[in-house]
Amino acid sequence: MVNKAKINGVEFGFGLVWEDLNSQKTKAQIQSILDVNSCKFGVHKKDKDNPDEQQLGYTNLKELKGTLSAAYVLASISKEITVIERISEEDFWICGVNEGKIISTTDVVVAQHDLADHIENLKGTYSDIEIPFEITCSEEVAEIISEMGVEVSIEEYESFESKLQEFDLSKSFSKQARITSLKGVPVLGIVLGFVLVGAGAVAYSLTSPQTVIAEAEWTAPVIKEAKISIKSQEDIVREIKAAAYAEEVKWLTEDFRQQDPVEVINSFIDIQRRVPMFIGGWEVQSISYERQKGNLITVELQRGPLGTPVTLRESLLNYHSVHIVDGGNKATISFDMHDIKRSERITDIVSYIRDHKYKDVEIIHDSHFMGYKWSVVKYDFSQRREPIAGIANPEEAKVALLKNEGKLINIVGNRPYKLAELNNVLERSRTTLIETLTMSRKDDSEWQVQLLTYTK
Repeated sequence: MVNKAKINGVEFGFGLVWEDLNSQKTKAQIQSILDVNSCKFGVHKKDKDNPDEQQLGYTNLKELKGTLSAAYVLASISKEITVIERISEEDFWICGVNEGKIISTTDVVVAQHDLADHIENLKGTYSDIEIPFEITCSEEVAEIISEMGVEVSIEEYESFESKLQEFDLSKSFSKQARITSLKGVPVLGIVLGFVLVGAGAVAYSLTSPQTVIAEAEWTAPVIKEAKISIKSQEDIVREIKAAAYAEEVKWLTEDFRQQDPVEVINSFIDIQRRVPMFIGGWEVQSISYERQKGNLITVELQRGPLGTPVTLRESLLNYHSVHIVDGGNKATISFDMHDIKRSERITDIVSYIRDHKYKDVEIIHDSHFMGYKWSVVKYDFSQRREPIAGIANPEEAKVALLKNEGKLINIVGNRPYKLAELNNVLERSRTTLIETLTMSRKDDSEWQVQLLTYTK
Protein backbone atom coordinates (compact mmCIF):
# COMPACT_ATOMS: atom_id res chain seq x y z
CA MET A 1 0.00 0.00 0.00
CA VAL A 2 1.28 3.47 -0.93
CA ASN A 3 2.24 5.76 1.97
CA LYS A 4 3.87 8.56 0.01
CA ALA A 5 3.41 10.11 -3.42
CA LYS A 6 4.60 13.07 -5.46
CA ILE A 7 1.96 15.69 -6.18
CA ASN A 8 2.88 18.76 -8.23
CA GLY A 9 6.53 17.81 -7.80
CA VAL A 10 6.34 17.70 -3.98
CA GLU A 11 6.59 14.43 -2.03
CA PHE A 12 3.78 13.98 0.50
CA GLY A 13 3.39 11.45 3.31
CA PHE A 14 0.05 9.86 4.22
CA GLY A 15 -1.33 7.74 7.03
CA LEU A 16 -0.22 9.44 10.26
CA VAL A 17 -1.99 8.78 13.55
CA TRP A 18 -3.24 12.07 15.05
CA GLU A 19 -3.74 13.01 18.70
CA ASP A 20 -4.65 16.30 20.36
CA LEU A 21 -2.06 17.88 22.64
CA ASN A 22 -2.22 19.83 25.88
CA SER A 23 -0.75 23.20 24.98
CA GLN A 24 0.83 23.53 28.44
CA LYS A 25 2.90 20.31 28.33
CA THR A 26 3.45 19.63 24.65
CA LYS A 27 7.09 18.48 24.73
CA ALA A 28 6.58 15.96 27.51
CA GLN A 29 3.30 14.79 25.99
CA ILE A 30 4.87 14.28 22.56
CA GLN A 31 7.66 12.12 24.00
CA SER A 32 5.15 10.13 26.05
CA ILE A 33 2.94 9.43 23.02
CA LEU A 34 5.93 8.39 20.92
CA ASP A 35 7.23 6.10 23.67
CA VAL A 36 3.87 4.42 24.32
CA ASN A 37 3.28 3.80 20.60
CA SER A 38 6.90 2.88 19.83
CA CYS A 39 7.11 5.55 17.14
CA LYS A 40 9.87 7.96 16.23
CA PHE A 41 8.70 10.11 13.33
CA GLY A 42 5.99 12.70 13.04
CA VAL A 43 4.98 16.34 12.85
CA HIS A 44 3.85 18.79 15.51
CA LYS A 45 0.90 20.80 14.18
CA LYS A 46 0.33 24.24 15.66
CA ASP A 47 -2.40 26.72 14.82
CA LYS A 48 -1.00 30.26 14.86
CA ASP A 49 -4.52 31.69 15.17
CA ASN A 50 -5.31 29.45 18.14
CA PRO A 51 -2.19 28.37 20.11
CA ASP A 52 -4.25 26.06 22.34
CA GLU A 53 -5.18 23.87 19.36
CA GLN A 54 -2.16 21.62 18.84
CA GLN A 55 -1.91 18.11 17.44
CA LEU A 56 0.71 15.42 16.99
CA GLY A 57 0.80 13.26 13.88
CA TYR A 58 3.09 10.24 14.28
CA THR A 59 4.25 7.10 12.47
CA ASN A 60 6.84 4.34 12.71
CA LEU A 61 7.45 4.39 8.94
CA LYS A 62 10.97 5.68 8.37
CA GLU A 63 10.29 6.15 4.65
CA LEU A 64 7.94 9.04 5.48
CA LYS A 65 10.77 11.04 7.05
CA GLY A 66 11.41 14.17 4.99
CA THR A 67 8.02 14.17 3.25
CA LEU A 68 5.35 16.80 3.84
CA SER A 69 2.37 15.63 5.87
CA ALA A 70 -0.55 15.81 3.44
CA ALA A 71 -3.00 16.06 6.36
CA TYR A 72 -1.08 19.00 7.87
CA VAL A 73 -1.19 20.80 4.51
CA LEU A 74 -4.89 20.04 4.03
CA ALA A 75 -5.73 21.50 7.45
CA SER A 76 -3.81 24.64 6.43
CA ILE A 77 -5.76 24.92 3.18
CA SER A 78 -9.21 24.60 4.75
CA LYS A 79 -10.64 24.57 8.28
CA GLU A 80 -13.61 22.38 7.26
CA ILE A 81 -13.03 19.75 4.58
CA THR A 82 -13.03 16.01 3.90
CA VAL A 83 -11.12 14.82 0.84
CA ILE A 84 -10.89 11.51 -0.96
CA GLU A 85 -7.88 11.59 -3.28
CA ARG A 86 -6.58 8.90 -5.60
CA ILE A 87 -2.83 8.59 -4.93
CA SER A 88 -2.07 5.45 -6.96
CA GLU A 89 -3.81 3.03 -9.29
CA GLU A 90 -5.28 1.09 -6.35
CA ASP A 91 -4.97 3.41 -3.33
CA PHE A 92 -7.06 6.31 -2.06
CA TRP A 93 -6.24 8.82 0.67
CA ILE A 94 -9.06 9.93 2.97
CA CYS A 95 -8.61 12.85 5.34
CA GLY A 96 -11.01 15.09 7.24
CA VAL A 97 -10.56 18.45 8.96
CA ASN A 98 -13.04 19.91 11.44
CA GLU A 99 -12.57 23.39 12.94
CA GLY A 100 -8.97 23.36 11.73
CA LYS A 101 -8.14 20.05 13.43
CA ILE A 102 -7.43 16.78 11.65
CA ILE A 103 -10.09 14.22 12.55
CA SER A 104 -8.20 11.47 14.37
CA THR A 105 -9.76 8.51 12.53
CA THR A 106 -8.86 9.95 9.12
CA ASP A 107 -5.55 10.52 7.28
CA VAL A 108 -5.70 6.92 6.09
CA VAL A 109 -4.77 5.14 2.87
CA VAL A 110 -7.40 2.65 1.70
CA ALA A 111 -7.26 0.11 -1.13
CA GLN A 112 -10.00 0.50 -3.73
CA HIS A 113 -11.66 -2.81 -2.77
CA ASP A 114 -12.02 -1.53 0.83
CA LEU A 115 -13.12 2.00 -0.07
CA ALA A 116 -16.88 1.46 0.11
CA ASP A 117 -16.74 -0.15 3.58
CA HIS A 118 -14.41 2.55 4.86
CA ILE A 119 -16.71 5.33 3.66
CA GLU A 120 -19.66 3.66 5.42
CA ASN A 121 -17.60 3.48 8.62
CA LEU A 122 -16.69 7.15 8.31
CA LYS A 123 -20.34 8.09 7.96
CA GLY A 124 -20.92 6.55 11.38
CA THR A 125 -17.88 8.34 12.84
CA TYR A 126 -19.01 11.71 11.51
CA SER A 127 -22.51 11.09 12.82
CA ASP A 128 -21.09 10.34 16.28
CA ILE A 129 -19.19 13.66 16.38
CA GLU A 130 -22.19 15.44 14.84
CA ILE A 131 -20.65 16.87 11.68
CA PRO A 132 -21.98 16.40 8.13
CA PHE A 133 -20.19 13.88 5.91
CA GLU A 134 -19.63 15.92 2.75
CA ILE A 135 -16.62 15.13 0.63
CA THR A 136 -14.39 17.03 -1.76
CA CYS A 137 -12.97 14.97 -4.62
CA SER A 138 -12.35 14.94 -8.35
CA GLU A 139 -15.11 13.95 -10.75
CA GLU A 140 -13.16 10.75 -11.47
CA VAL A 141 -13.16 9.72 -7.80
CA ALA A 142 -16.84 10.67 -7.44
CA GLU A 143 -17.66 8.38 -10.36
CA ILE A 144 -15.71 5.49 -8.80
CA ILE A 145 -17.58 5.91 -5.51
CA SER A 146 -20.92 6.09 -7.31
CA GLU A 147 -20.18 2.85 -9.19
CA MET A 148 -19.63 1.15 -5.81
CA GLY A 149 -23.20 1.97 -4.84
CA VAL A 150 -22.15 4.24 -1.98
CA GLU A 151 -24.26 7.32 -1.38
CA VAL A 152 -22.23 10.40 -0.48
CA SER A 153 -22.81 14.12 -0.55
CA ILE A 154 -20.26 15.91 -2.75
CA GLU A 155 -19.44 19.36 -1.41
CA GLU A 156 -17.01 20.26 -4.18
CA TYR A 157 -15.65 18.59 -7.32
CA GLU A 158 -11.99 19.46 -6.84
CA SER A 159 -8.97 17.30 -6.14
CA PHE A 160 -6.36 17.86 -3.43
CA GLU A 161 -3.85 18.24 -6.26
CA SER A 162 -5.73 21.18 -7.77
CA LYS A 163 -6.14 22.82 -4.36
CA LEU A 164 -2.37 22.66 -3.91
CA GLN A 165 -1.91 24.79 -7.01
CA GLU A 166 -3.70 27.63 -5.22
CA PHE A 167 -1.73 27.20 -1.98
CA ASP A 168 1.66 28.71 -1.25
CA LEU A 169 4.01 25.96 -0.04
CA SER A 170 6.60 28.44 1.20
CA LYS A 171 9.93 27.28 2.54
CA SER A 172 9.03 28.17 6.13
CA PHE A 173 5.64 26.44 5.93
CA SER A 174 7.15 23.32 4.34
CA LYS A 175 9.58 23.11 7.26
CA GLN A 176 6.67 23.10 9.73
CA ALA A 177 4.72 20.46 7.79
CA ARG A 178 7.68 18.15 7.18
CA ILE A 179 7.72 14.75 8.90
CA THR A 180 10.89 14.46 10.99
CA SER A 181 12.33 12.49 13.88
CA LEU A 182 10.64 13.81 17.03
CA LYS A 183 12.21 11.52 19.60
CA GLY A 184 14.19 13.24 22.33
CA VAL A 185 17.92 12.65 22.73
CA PRO A 186 18.22 8.92 23.55
CA VAL A 187 20.48 7.62 26.26
CA LEU A 188 22.40 5.36 23.91
CA GLY A 189 25.12 5.55 21.31
CA ILE A 190 24.67 8.94 19.68
CA VAL A 191 25.40 11.95 21.89
CA LEU A 192 24.82 15.46 20.58
CA GLY A 193 27.42 17.98 21.68
CA PHE A 194 29.86 16.68 24.26
CA VAL A 195 29.96 15.23 27.75
CA LEU A 196 32.63 15.91 30.34
CA VAL A 197 33.91 12.55 31.58
CA GLY A 198 36.65 13.38 33.99
CA ALA A 199 39.62 15.72 34.16
CA GLY A 200 38.69 17.82 31.18
CA ALA A 201 38.14 14.84 28.86
CA VAL A 202 35.31 14.83 26.35
CA ALA A 203 33.75 11.57 25.11
CA TYR A 204 31.95 11.51 21.75
CA SER A 205 29.65 8.61 20.90
CA LEU A 206 29.54 9.25 17.17
CA THR A 207 29.99 6.68 14.41
CA SER A 208 31.14 9.12 11.75
CA PRO A 209 34.80 10.28 11.93
CA GLN A 210 33.86 13.38 9.92
CA THR A 211 31.23 14.26 12.49
CA VAL A 212 33.75 13.84 15.30
CA ILE A 213 36.18 16.19 13.58
CA ALA A 214 33.47 18.74 12.88
CA GLU A 215 32.24 18.66 16.46
CA ALA A 216 35.77 18.84 17.82
CA GLU A 217 36.50 21.94 15.74
CA TRP A 218 33.21 23.53 16.77
CA THR A 219 33.87 23.01 20.49
CA ALA A 220 37.59 23.80 20.37
CA PRO A 221 37.24 27.44 21.46
CA VAL A 222 35.25 26.28 24.46
CA ILE A 223 37.27 23.32 25.69
CA LYS A 224 40.71 24.33 24.29
CA GLU A 225 42.97 21.97 26.21
CA ALA A 226 40.37 19.26 26.79
CA LYS A 227 41.32 15.77 25.69
CA ILE A 228 38.93 14.20 23.15
CA SER A 229 38.33 10.45 23.46
CA ILE A 230 36.24 8.57 20.90
CA LYS A 231 34.29 5.50 21.94
CA SER A 232 34.92 2.37 19.91
CA GLN A 233 32.21 0.96 17.66
CA GLU A 234 31.93 -2.04 20.01
CA ASP A 235 31.23 0.26 22.97
CA ILE A 236 28.54 2.09 21.02
CA VAL A 237 26.83 -1.15 19.94
CA ARG A 238 27.00 -2.45 23.52
CA GLU A 239 25.26 0.70 24.81
CA ILE A 240 22.63 0.54 22.07
CA LYS A 241 21.83 -3.09 22.90
CA ALA A 242 21.70 -2.40 26.62
CA ALA A 243 19.13 0.33 26.00
CA ALA A 244 17.21 -1.95 23.62
CA TYR A 245 17.10 -4.72 26.24
CA ALA A 246 15.76 -2.26 28.82
CA GLU A 247 13.14 -1.18 26.28
CA GLU A 248 11.98 -4.79 25.81
CA VAL A 249 11.72 -5.25 29.57
CA LYS A 250 9.62 -2.08 29.73
CA TRP A 251 7.31 -3.34 26.97
CA LEU A 252 6.77 -6.69 28.68
CA THR A 253 6.18 -5.09 32.09
CA GLU A 254 3.57 -2.79 30.58
CA ASP A 255 1.83 -5.74 28.87
CA PHE A 256 1.35 -7.41 32.25
CA ARG A 257 0.34 -4.21 34.03
CA GLN A 258 -2.34 -3.47 31.46
CA GLN A 259 -4.14 -6.82 31.76
CA ASP A 260 -5.39 -9.06 34.53
CA PRO A 261 -6.87 -12.09 32.70
CA VAL A 262 -9.32 -12.74 35.53
CA GLU A 263 -10.74 -9.23 35.13
CA VAL A 264 -10.99 -9.72 31.36
CA ILE A 265 -13.15 -12.83 31.86
CA ASN A 266 -15.32 -11.10 34.47
CA SER A 267 -15.91 -8.02 32.32
CA PHE A 268 -16.52 -10.10 29.20
CA ILE A 269 -19.19 -12.20 30.93
CA ASP A 270 -20.81 -9.08 32.37
CA ILE A 271 -21.11 -7.45 28.95
CA GLN A 272 -22.35 -10.60 27.18
CA ARG A 273 -25.12 -10.89 29.79
CA ARG A 274 -26.24 -7.32 29.08
CA VAL A 275 -26.19 -7.63 25.29
CA PRO A 276 -29.58 -8.94 24.03
CA MET A 277 -29.96 -11.32 21.07
CA PHE A 278 -31.52 -8.59 18.92
CA ILE A 279 -30.69 -4.87 18.89
CA GLY A 280 -32.82 -2.50 16.82
CA GLY A 281 -33.59 -5.09 14.16
CA TRP A 282 -30.05 -6.49 14.09
CA GLU A 283 -29.14 -10.02 15.27
CA VAL A 284 -26.06 -10.46 17.47
CA GLN A 285 -23.66 -13.02 15.97
CA SER A 286 -20.68 -13.02 18.32
CA ILE A 287 -18.84 -11.15 21.07
CA SER A 288 -15.05 -10.88 21.07
CA TYR A 289 -12.00 -9.38 22.79
CA GLU A 290 -8.48 -8.79 21.42
CA ARG A 291 -5.64 -7.73 23.70
CA GLN A 292 -4.16 -5.49 21.00
CA LYS A 293 -7.35 -3.37 21.03
CA GLY A 294 -6.99 -2.44 24.72
CA ASN A 295 -10.07 -2.58 26.95
CA LEU A 296 -12.66 -2.89 24.17
CA ILE A 297 -15.13 -5.69 23.57
CA THR A 298 -16.57 -5.97 20.06
CA VAL A 299 -20.07 -7.22 19.22
CA GLU A 300 -20.74 -8.36 15.64
CA LEU A 301 -24.27 -8.12 14.24
CA GLN A 302 -26.18 -9.15 11.11
CA ARG A 303 -28.91 -6.84 9.78
CA GLY A 304 -32.45 -8.21 9.97
CA PRO A 305 -35.44 -7.20 7.77
CA LEU A 306 -36.27 -4.21 9.99
CA GLY A 307 -32.73 -3.14 10.83
CA THR A 308 -31.11 0.10 9.66
CA PRO A 309 -28.09 2.10 10.94
CA VAL A 310 -30.55 4.52 12.56
CA THR A 311 -32.54 1.82 14.41
CA LEU A 312 -29.28 0.31 15.64
CA ARG A 313 -27.89 3.55 17.09
CA GLU A 314 -31.23 4.52 18.63
CA SER A 315 -31.33 1.17 20.48
CA LEU A 316 -27.89 1.52 22.08
CA LEU A 317 -26.69 3.00 25.36
CA ASN A 318 -23.15 3.45 26.70
CA TYR A 319 -21.34 2.18 23.64
CA HIS A 320 -17.86 3.21 22.48
CA SER A 321 -18.33 3.16 18.69
CA VAL A 322 -20.50 1.72 15.91
CA HIS A 323 -19.27 0.73 12.45
CA ILE A 324 -21.51 -0.35 9.57
CA VAL A 325 -19.75 -2.67 7.09
CA ASP A 326 -20.42 -5.01 4.16
CA GLY A 327 -22.65 -2.54 2.34
CA GLY A 328 -24.85 -1.99 5.38
CA ASN A 329 -25.55 -5.68 6.06
CA LYS A 330 -23.21 -6.11 9.02
CA ALA A 331 -22.18 -3.96 11.96
CA THR A 332 -19.74 -3.95 14.85
CA ILE A 333 -20.30 -2.25 18.19
CA SER A 334 -17.48 -1.62 20.65
CA PHE A 335 -18.06 -1.42 24.40
CA ASP A 336 -15.61 -0.32 27.09
CA MET A 337 -14.73 -2.97 29.66
CA HIS A 338 -14.28 -2.02 33.29
CA ASP A 339 -10.74 -1.62 34.61
CA ILE A 340 -8.82 -4.76 33.60
CA LYS A 341 -5.39 -3.68 34.89
CA ARG A 342 -3.52 -5.78 37.46
CA SER A 343 -3.70 -4.63 41.02
CA GLU A 344 -0.42 -6.30 41.97
CA ARG A 345 2.74 -4.24 41.51
CA ILE A 346 5.37 -5.76 39.20
CA THR A 347 8.84 -4.30 39.68
CA ASP A 348 10.96 -7.04 38.10
CA ILE A 349 9.12 -8.81 35.29
CA VAL A 350 12.00 -11.21 34.56
CA SER A 351 12.02 -12.55 38.13
CA TYR A 352 8.22 -12.48 38.23
CA ILE A 353 8.03 -14.91 35.30
CA ARG A 354 11.02 -17.02 36.36
CA ASP A 355 9.82 -17.59 39.93
CA HIS A 356 6.20 -18.41 39.08
CA LYS A 357 5.45 -22.14 39.26
CA TYR A 358 1.96 -22.54 37.76
CA LYS A 359 2.62 -22.43 34.00
CA ASP A 360 1.69 -24.19 30.74
CA VAL A 361 1.85 -27.80 31.97
CA GLU A 362 -0.38 -27.04 34.95
CA ILE A 363 -2.86 -25.08 32.79
CA ILE A 364 -3.20 -27.97 30.33
CA HIS A 365 -3.55 -30.52 33.15
CA ASP A 366 -6.33 -28.60 34.90
CA SER A 367 -8.10 -27.67 31.64
CA HIS A 368 -8.25 -31.33 30.67
CA PHE A 369 -9.88 -32.38 33.94
CA MET A 370 -12.31 -29.44 33.78
CA GLY A 371 -13.66 -30.81 30.50
CA TYR A 372 -12.28 -28.21 28.10
CA LYS A 373 -10.91 -28.96 24.65
CA TRP A 374 -7.42 -27.59 24.23
CA SER A 375 -4.42 -27.34 21.91
CA VAL A 376 -0.97 -25.86 22.43
CA VAL A 377 1.86 -24.52 20.24
CA LYS A 378 5.20 -22.96 21.05
CA TYR A 379 5.22 -19.16 20.73
CA ASP A 380 8.00 -17.44 18.80
CA PHE A 381 9.53 -14.57 20.81
CA SER A 382 12.60 -14.25 18.57
CA GLN A 383 11.57 -11.00 16.84
CA ARG A 384 11.42 -7.52 18.38
CA ARG A 385 8.33 -5.37 18.05
CA GLU A 386 10.45 -2.90 16.11
CA PRO A 387 14.07 -2.98 14.87
CA ILE A 388 16.82 -1.59 17.09
CA ALA A 389 17.76 1.89 15.90
CA GLY A 390 21.50 2.19 15.38
CA ILE A 391 22.24 -1.45 14.47
CA ALA A 392 23.53 -1.54 10.90
CA ASN A 393 22.62 -5.16 10.11
CA PRO A 394 18.82 -5.16 9.53
CA GLU A 395 18.45 -8.84 10.47
CA GLU A 396 20.39 -8.38 13.71
CA ALA A 397 18.30 -5.30 14.51
CA LYS A 398 15.13 -7.42 14.49
CA VAL A 399 16.36 -10.03 16.98
CA ALA A 400 14.89 -9.81 20.49
CA LEU A 401 17.44 -9.46 23.29
CA LEU A 402 15.07 -10.50 26.08
CA LYS A 403 15.02 -14.29 25.73
CA ASN A 404 11.46 -15.24 26.59
CA GLU A 405 9.85 -18.64 26.12
CA GLY A 406 6.18 -19.49 26.19
CA LYS A 407 3.17 -21.30 24.75
CA LEU A 408 -0.04 -20.32 22.97
CA ILE A 409 -2.82 -22.37 24.51
CA ASN A 410 -6.23 -22.52 22.83
CA ILE A 411 -9.08 -23.57 25.09
CA VAL A 412 -12.59 -24.25 23.79
CA GLY A 413 -15.78 -24.66 25.79
CA ASN A 414 -19.46 -23.71 25.81
CA ARG A 415 -21.85 -21.85 28.07
CA PRO A 416 -20.88 -18.66 29.93
CA TYR A 417 -20.68 -20.45 33.29
CA LYS A 418 -17.94 -22.73 31.93
CA LEU A 419 -16.01 -19.64 30.84
CA ALA A 420 -16.37 -18.21 34.35
CA GLU A 421 -14.91 -21.44 35.75
CA LEU A 422 -11.77 -20.85 33.68
CA ASN A 423 -10.89 -18.14 36.21
CA ASN A 424 -10.01 -20.95 38.63
CA VAL A 425 -7.07 -21.62 36.33
CA LEU A 426 -6.21 -18.00 35.53
CA GLU A 427 -6.13 -16.99 39.20
CA ARG A 428 -3.22 -19.40 39.65
CA SER A 429 -1.44 -18.70 36.36
CA ARG A 430 -0.14 -15.16 36.81
CA THR A 431 2.28 -15.33 33.87
CA THR A 432 -0.60 -15.67 31.40
CA LEU A 433 -2.23 -13.05 29.18
CA ILE A 434 -5.44 -13.45 27.20
CA GLU A 435 -4.68 -12.74 23.54
CA THR A 436 -8.18 -13.28 22.15
CA LEU A 437 -11.58 -14.37 23.45
CA THR A 438 -14.64 -15.03 21.27
CA MET A 439 -18.11 -16.28 22.13
CA SER A 440 -20.75 -17.22 19.57
CA ARG A 441 -24.38 -16.37 20.24
CA LYS A 442 -25.24 -19.56 18.39
CA ASP A 443 -23.93 -23.11 18.60
CA ASP A 444 -24.68 -23.49 22.31
CA SER A 445 -22.71 -20.29 23.10
CA GLU A 446 -19.42 -21.91 22.17
CA TRP A 447 -16.41 -19.85 23.21
CA GLN A 448 -12.71 -19.97 22.47
CA VAL A 449 -9.91 -18.29 24.38
CA GLN A 450 -6.28 -18.00 23.33
CA LEU A 451 -3.82 -17.73 26.21
CA LEU A 452 -0.21 -16.60 25.92
CA THR A 453 1.66 -18.20 28.83
CA TYR A 454 5.22 -17.15 29.58
CA THR A 455 7.38 -20.00 30.89
CA LYS A 456 10.70 -18.15 30.95
